Amino acid sequence: MQFTRRPLLPFVMNTPAGQLRFLSAIAHFGTSEDVTIRDLRLELLFPADDATRAAVRTLG
Repeated sequence: MQFTRRPLLPFVMNTPAGQLRFLSAIAHFGTSEDVTIRDLRLELLFPADDATRAAVRTLG
């Protein structure tokens, strides 16, 4: 079985206000020789639809 790595992962969160849908992008920095940032990963969440975008804006 072969697994492929995808740069975007769907993320659905059930809240009292309804479902919020996000696209998750994970960035990995550094090289195997650089131990200071070898394990540094950054996850960014982007609204996947207009309803989620509107809900996030009301929080801010």
